[in-house]
Amino acid sequence: MSTLDNVILLGDRILVNPLRGDTKSAGGIVLPEGLVQTQIVAEVLKVGPGGVQHGIRLDMTVKVGDLVVYSPKSGMPIAVGQDEFVLLGEANVLAILRE
Repeated sequence: MSTLDNVILLGDRILVNPLRGDTKSAGGIVLPEGLVQTQIVAEVLKVGPGGVQHGIRLDMTVKVGDLVVYSPKSGMPIAVGQDEFVLLGEANVLAILRE
């Protein structure tokens, strides 16, 4: 069982792994220097079931494996085992980088 299996996300929360200092994603997307400094690119590791509005569950837009961009002021650092991740609400995601 992975350490991340012990993390159960609620609502529209996502768990991401920031790609700090990288200028190129694993899939080959070249990240502009300005983007790396002013915003953070991260890989989505887990997603919650989605928020509820007026009694209806809303589907999540982001999926596990997506690369997302978010502001450095968003999210909450969370330690899982020896690793550091960031917990965000889906509304804090500024963009999804598709390959």
